[in-house]
Amino acid sequence: MEEESFNTRYSLWIKEALDELPHNFTITDPFLSNHPIVFASLGFLKMTGYTLEEVIGRNGRAFQGPKTNRRSVLEIREAIRQERSIQLSLLNYSKSGSAFWILFHMVPVFGKDDGKVINFVAVQVPINGQEMIHRNVVDIGSCRREVFMHQERDLSVECDVQGLEDWEHCEASESEKLKAVEGINNVLSILTRYSELSGRLVCGKRCCLRGADCLSSSLVISLGRIKQSFVLTNPCLPDMPIVYASDAFLTLTGYKRQEVLGQNCRFLSGVDTDSSVLYEMKECILKGQSCTVQILNYSNRKDKSSFWNLLHISPVRNASGKTAYFVGVQVEASCRNTESQELRPETRQLSVVGAVRVAGSSSRPSSSSVESDEQGSVSRLEDWEHCEASESEKLKAVEGINNVLSILTRYSELSGRLVCGKRCCLRGADCLSSSLVISLGRIKQSFVLTNPCLPDMPIVYASDAFLTLTGYKRQEVLGQNCRFLSGVDTDSSVLYEMKECILKGQSCTVQILNYSNRKDKSSFWNLLHISPVRNASGKTAYFVGVQVEASCRNTESQELRPETRQLSVVGAVRVAVRSSFMVTY
Repeated sequence: MEEESFNTRYSLWIKEALDELPHNFTITDPFLSNHPIVFASLGFLKMTGYTLEEVIGRNGRAFQGPKTNRRSVLEIREAIRQERSIQLSLLNYSKSGSAFWILFHMVPVFGKDDGKVINFVAVQVPINGQEMIHRNVVDIGSCRREVFMHQERDLSVECDVQGLEDWEHCEASESEKLKAVEGINNVLSILTRYSELSGRLVCGKRCCLRGADCLSSSLVISLGRIKQSFVLTNPCLPDMPIVYASDAFLTLTGYKRQEVLGQNCRFLSGVDTDSSVLYEMKECILKGQSCTVQILNYSNRKDKSSFWNLLHISPVRNASGKTAYFVGVQVEASCRNTESQELRPETRQLSVVGAVRVAGSSSRPSSSSVESDEQGSVSRLEDWEHCEASESEKLKAVEGINNVLSILTRYSELSGRLVCGKRCCLRGADCLSSSLVISLGRIKQSFVLTNPCLPDMPIVYASDAFLTLTGYKRQEVLGQNCRFLSGVDTDSSVLYEMKECILKGQSCTVQILNYSNRKDKSSFWNLLHISPVRNASGKTAYFVGVQVEASCRNTESQELRPETRQLSVVGAVRVAVRSSFMVTY
């Protein structure tokens, strides 16, 4: 599958052209699960000692080891997430287990028609690999390297693993940096030339389609997992164009993606479309509000037929609270009465809105959100990408951090709520990334996240609404198994049913008697929905449990039904978790 994705984008003859290059490089595909390598040069295979079959389909982290600088790995991941180039020194490991230093230079490759990231090219230049063969110990700056007199591999450098900690700031020479840039330019030149033969052009800089802003690849991948019919529009651009259309939307309307992107949604309207409905939608959009309407739309199918569209429109806000997009979820009205066992249309629409909101909030701001008067300064900043601070400036920054942390630690002791400069996990609960915690914090319903990979499947996240419902404090909940809510009158058969579903990796909804930690120590009937949450590779990473107090079921007239709220939460949590796992190197 990895090689097929590479061959469909470029000509079949491209591999022969790439194999003629003398550089060590790999090409990866961010749209495939786990961001695998889809091409590896002969030089890279010789440097690492692997065969082509052992490399294709693997993630680049397979070549890292115990002494690889974690900070460098995080910088690479962040560059992938932000879809930008990066150049740094990195410690990698060959198949034989020997460590060697490389200058790692990675750049994104963009599709010329839509501006999306198609591939990442990573050139690896061994640092001083040739110059150190005739020495036993070589000291270069802060780099200490041990090599062997009778070394057969001229590209990898054997090293003393115990001394690798002294290599953290190993720097490449100017000639090695120039060699990396030359390699990148040569690879991009071949990719560009051979993409012209397939008619699917690529380039080294992003080009946007008809004024539509270019979504990040991480956001596009997250949105691609939502299988319902919906579009994303940008209210910050003239005429509020469509910037993303799902595959289900294209199937429903009969249009192709290039016919949809950059258009205003009114292109679906026709002569018999009610203008008052269009006006109602326009008013809600201007006010930044949600609305649900039934509107007559026209498809681009062969019969040019019309269809009644049950349309739900809702704003999607970014991390600062501003409306970044509007999502429109479509359900063909003729399908409303034909779905017996499936989700109700309104439920599906709200679930899609929740998933899109989390995906949008988790991604970086798009380039179109930059004000026009800043465009000049932004373009000039591209020339500053490799600006380096001096050693004294770096030391000054570290000194400042240490001083601030010292004061924060000392004064936190006075309040009894201690802080520290390193993460400490609570009672074995795994530490969620800050981006995932922020995304989960935007979900205002009562739910918990548990980790089935840890002993006794402890709670690793609890929402504020869950703490309000149960009366517990966060430190009393994290690290506990959910059965701590059970009591003497809790039905054991319900607990067994839940356990069976979890072992099978299935969803279930039960009504269970739980006990709170409020002052009256009261019990309450909990309408509980449990569902697995899978990561980007399809494995179950967490289980989410969404709670609704059963006494509230009949008191909600204008609010969402409990089942609807639960499914909306599950959708939002799934997208948040997958987004956090997706950006990997």
